[in-house]
Amino acid sequence: MKSYTFKNLKIDQSSSCKVKFTEESIKQFISISEDYSKIHFDKKYAVKRGFKDKITHGMLLGVFYSRFVGVYLPGKHSLCIGWDEIKFNEPIYLNNVISIKGKIVHLNNPYKVATIKIKATNQLKKIVSTATAIVKLNE
Repeated sequence: MKSYTFKNLKIDQSSSCKVKFTEESIKQFISISEDYSKIHFDKKYAVKRGFKDKITHGMLLGVFYSRFVGVYLPGKHSLCIGWDEIKFNEPIYLNNVISIKGKIVHLNNPYKVATIKIKATNQLKKIVSTATAIVKLNE
C-alpha cells in the first residue's frame, strides 16, 4: 500500500494495477449487491441482447477503482469524497484482465484534494471504462 502525503503528490503523477474478473469476484459482488440481473449470469439472455457472453457488473469495476485510490494512488491517507463521470464503454467478460491506470490532473492545496482521471483497459487494449476520482488526503 502506498502512503503518499499531499505534499508528495504532483500533477501527471500516475500509477497502475491489474485485476482479473473471476467467477469468485462476481459471486461475491452479487452476494453483496443482490443484483441478479440475467445479463450477468445467463449467456443466452446476454447474447440475445448483443453481447458475446454474460457480462460482469459495471460497479464491480467501481470496487476496483476504490481499491486503486485506497492502495495505489494516493493510497493509505486517501478518502474518496466524490466520483465524476464513471462511464462504461465496453463490456467486461469473465476472466478479462483489466489494467487500471490513474493520473493526477488537479491538486487543491488549501483542502488537500486531488483529482485523479482513471482509465481501465482490457487485455485487447480497448478502453472499457473511465472515471474521475475526487480524493481528500487525511494525513
